Amino acid sequence: MQLADADSANPEGFHVSDVRRAIQDYQRVLTDHPGYALNDRVYYQLARAHQLLGETEPAIAALTQLGLRYPQSARAADAYFRSGEMLFARSRFREAEGAYAGLLALGSEAPHYELAQYKYGWSLYKQSLHDRAAEVFLAVLDRDLPAGTLEDATSAIAAVARDKQERAQDALRVTAMSFAALGGGPAVNAHFERSPKASRMETLIYSALGEALLEKDRYTDAAGTYIAFIARHPAHARAPEFQTRAIAAYGRGGFKEQAIQAQETYATRYAPDSAYWASRTPDPAVMAQVRQHLDELGRYHQASAQQTTALPARQATYLKAAGWYRRTLDLFPQDPKAADTSLLLADALLEGGRVKDAAAQYAYTAYELPGHARAPVAALASVQAWQRLVRETEGTPVQAETRRSSIAAALRLAEAFPAHPQRTQVLMAAAEDQYVLGELDAAVVTAERVLQAQATPLLRRGALGIVADARFVQKKFPEAEAAYTQLLQLPAP
Repeated sequence: MQLADADSANPEGFHVSDVRRAIQDYQRVLTDHPGYALNDRVYYQLARAHQLLGETEPAIAALTQLGLRYPQSARAADAYFRSGEMLFARSRFREAEGAYAGLLALGSEAPHYELAQYKYGWSLYKQSLHDRAAEVFLAVLDRDLPAGTLEDATSAIAAVARDKQERAQDALRVTAMSFAALGGGPAVNAHFERSPKASRMETLIYSALGEALLEKDRYTDAAGTYIAFIARHPAHARAPEFQTRAIAAYGRGGFKEQAIQAQETYATRYAPDSAYWASRTPDPAVMAQVRQHLDELGRYHQASAQQTTALPARQATYLKAAGWYRRTLDLFPQDPKAADTSLLLADALLEGGRVKDAAAQYAYTAYELPGHARAPVAALASVQAWQRLVRETEGTPVQAETRRSSIAAALRLAEAFPAHPQRTQVLMAAAEDQYVLGELDAAVVTAERVLQAQATPLLRRGALGIVADARFVQKKFPEAEAAYTQLLQLPAP
């Protein structure tokens, strides 16, 4: 063997005959002298000789015997490791598992222990023994990663010794792959319930698992992983981030309904008045996300309602949208887009059949919120909502009161927005309502405001008609005569 070693550096190689003689002699020692004190060295050299000749199977057999017969030998760890490596390279993973396990049994001080533990985990993974593999890789990570609770994989790996970083990164990846094979997030939850020892690394594991599932296009499983983390740690500082990842995973997979439900959860669970913030100050970034989700939820349900044909379902969906818009205004009253949101809320209430509430919300938008470009639009919408309600309450005891509310809304618009393009039409409608209620003096006053404006011939005719008829009913015949005379002077309709 020494001759072979000396010749191995020669480009022409060693003499095969020398190695063959060594193999024969080693085998004779083992056969004739089974109790020889240095037989561990004999097995070791015999394995080396077979390896020099490319005879892998006899080499593996010799190393295996060394480990089994002489576990206390200084060469045992190397024998286990070398046999494990050869078996693993030939995809004989069950046998490799046994070889690596033999080395691990020698204790953590044994040579090659850390690398053998890593390859032991891989042997289990290759046999689809994912639960056991995860246990091993978690142990590798627990040893190699820095102490304390770990939240970010990049910084955790960066803190590992340079020669172990690649192994730690791979161990994290294979741990995630193992849990993916076991069912994803619920499997991680179950594991840490049983074995909380490595719980300091939970955030890393859930995060890596979610990423591994996304790489395999398992979008719902990835989202489920992030949700499983939140279920296990609902008050965790990174829980909102994991909910955002779940929303994104559903979105990437095209699962719109699930994404919407996840957005609803986010907007509810992390709203500024939620229990999540009971012991911490609301994070501005999370608040911005809540605000965005609230807006998107309102618009989503409003768009869905527009595509719904059945009236009850359409109105119910509009009211869902209204609920999210209302929540937005309640949570963010000083939001720069509060007026736009308020107008959307009023629109949704109107289409949802809540006409009275819509009228009130339009009025709030027009008069209570700081000046904005759409205030005149909201004011007119309030009048129109009351007018609609007047029609809908035809023949009921509340119609008169509803008509009075319509009149009040019209007069308020006329006062607040003197340049409103529909001001004279609104005043005309108010005058007509006042006449119907028998409030004749008020009807005349309002009609005269129409006549004082630059009204169209049609509106002038209507206003003069109200003045004439009101004064006639009141037996104020000279005033009635004057109004009728002006009517007769107008072009025929």
